[in-house]
Amino acid sequence: MGVLLNINLNSEKDEDDNKDKTSVIAIGPSVRYYLLDTQKFMPFAEGKIAIGGTIIDDSKLSLFAFYLSTGGTYFFKPKIGIDFTLGYGSMVVKDKDSQSNSKMTISLVNFGAGMLIGF
Repeated sequence: MGVLLNINLNSEKDEDDNKDKTSVIAIGPSVRYYLLDTQKFMPFAEGKIAIGGTIIDDSKLSLFAFYLSTGGTYFFKPKIGIDFTLGYGSMVVKDKDSQSNSKMTISLVNFGAGMLIGF
């Protein structure tokens, strides 16, 4: 069990030198269950839920997201390993300042790799 903290800052320029800025801050619980307990490779399933906000240019938006994945960790030293994941996620974004109930849903499939350091 852990905490998901997502902070993302992005700035882009188009061919006309117009600048777009996006920032995202989200927090929530994260749960991972290791399916087999072996010495070197441990497959797992995990789930994450997050709430937060995003600012796109000058628009303030609220967000709710969930993510489900499966994968495995290869431990090359005790408590130090490399994660490989394949997952599905969905994020619902809604304008905080708008009176309408309009919302946007973004779905994604993700393949990832990362470093794991245990304590």
